Amino acid sequence: LAADPEAIALITVTTDFAATTGAITAMMLSYAHTKKWDPGMAMNGCLGGLVAITAPCAFVTPLASLVIGIIAGAIVYYGTVLMDKIHIDDPVGALPVHGLNGAFGILAIGIWGIDGLGLLHGGGIEQLGVQALGIMACITFVFPVAFILFRVINSTLGLRVSPEVEESGLDVPIHGIGSYPEFVS
Repeated sequence: LAADPEAIALITVTTDFAATTGAITAMMLSYAHTKKWDPGMAMNGCLGGLVAITAPCAFVTPLASLVIGIIAGAIVYYGTVLMDKIHIDDPVGALPVHGLNGAFGILAIGIWGIDGLGLLHGGGIEQLGVQALGIMACITFVFPVAFILFRVINSTLGLRVSPEVEESGLDVPIHGIGSYPEFVS
């Protein structure tokens, strides 16, 4: 009950703006390159916008949140294309949506932060450097720990399903129910 209505309003607007522009940007980029409207890409663009605005939502202007959403949507689209090009199996776009946009959102505070916090609002490069250092600290810790964990899981339980299950999809064999039964003939 002690929440500041002005701060809550800013957070609501910046969050909505980034999600919306992320969705529109990813969908438009997808259409520009494939000539097909891709609702999945639009939803991932929306999620990318939400991820990118999570860290700076209370510290940027609504205009900045529009720019953050546009960049987030582009990160989703081009990140997904890159994953396909370099043959990394990421069927739901988790790395572009969460990894790349999470890092971008952390940097966004150091770029667009208001009240002298960000580079574009008189804050200089110091906050941006702190944000970049935080990202590097996370990567330095998470990458080796995850690498070791996945190696252990792969050598004990295994990480992959059989080729037959991989071809048919995980829905019924692993989860016991079809995700999209209306598409099954």
